[in-house]
Amino acid sequence: MCQLPDLKEKPNFYSQKLQLPELKEDLVKLKWSGEWWDFSGVYSTMLQNACKRVENAYKRFVRGDKNGTRSGKPRFKSQSRYRTLVFDGAKNNWLKFCTINGRWLYLNLPKLGLVKVRSHRPLPVGFTLKQVRRLCSMMSVFGNIPLIPSSLLG
Repeated sequence: MCQLPDLKEKPNFYSQKLQLPELKEDLVKLKWSGEWWDFSGVYSTMLQNACKRVENAYKRFVRGDKNGTRSGKPRFKSQSRYRTLVFDGAKNNWLKFCTINGRWLYLNLPKLGLVKVRSHRPLPVGFTLKQVRRLCSMMSVFGNIPLIPSSLLG
């Protein structure tokens, strides 16, 4: 059995998050393929979300399930398996309303542009938009828009 020395710095979500501004400034060369990637066009919360997913995957790998059995090391997920996009820190000015029977709503998502949304219930007066989640499944696209009423904001 091979013993590996402990890392001097254990990479975590916050240490990776601190490296993101440097990644967005210049081209990045991948070690395994030699390709040059440009991250300047990627929205910052998407990169932070990717770092958070990596941290959660390794925590689950080390911790295991409730019985203590591990499920295997985290593997690379291709772009086609990345089904959920989470936009944290959403703002109310992202919403654009349309007057066609009051059923359609447009979200102006960064780097994606206008996305048509069908609202199933009316939006409350005085709400605050906190997060937008876009989930792609088989043949349809779903969205989740958590709102906070103004009475809870104080």
